[in-house]
Amino acid sequence: MERLKRSSLFWALLFVTVILPVGLRATKQMYHANIMDDRNSGKGAAVLVALPSGYTYNVRTYALPDFEVGQVWLAPRDESWMIPLCTNGGPTVDDCAYDGTGNLDIEGAVTPMMLMMAGVTGRQFNDALRAGDLKAVVANATVLGSGFFVRIL
Repeated sequence: MERLKRSSLFWALLFVTVILPVGLRATKQMYHANIMDDRNSGKGAAVLVALPSGYTYNVRTYALPDFEVGQVWLAPRDESWMIPLCTNGGPTVDDCAYDGTGNLDIEGAVTPMMLMMAGVTGRQFNDALRAGDLKAVVANATVLGSGFFVRIL
């Protein structure tokens, strides 16, 4: 009798899983971007995690020491909008933070206010991310490197 109960439970869970929309089944999605310069030399990495409650990010450089990076932002392929993540002495709440080796190491959340200030909707942001058209850019006076996000989880 116990075996029959487990079998029924298995089929019931399978049925519920199949009928639920994919968006409700996937509670966490993770995206990764390799930040490369124009010579395809690795300069760092960025991770963006999409949760039902919002987006979190982490950007870290490993080949741009001595406090070279002054800005980090997210933008679509066509660069029609830009979401600043950090700017030294600029309009963002956070200055770009560095670790003990002099490399950039920032993390935080993409907030609704950040989207509004960039003139982008949550749907546009999400569509660019899911289509592989969202990139992380590290810069100072010029772009030091960038990379497009791809889903890894």
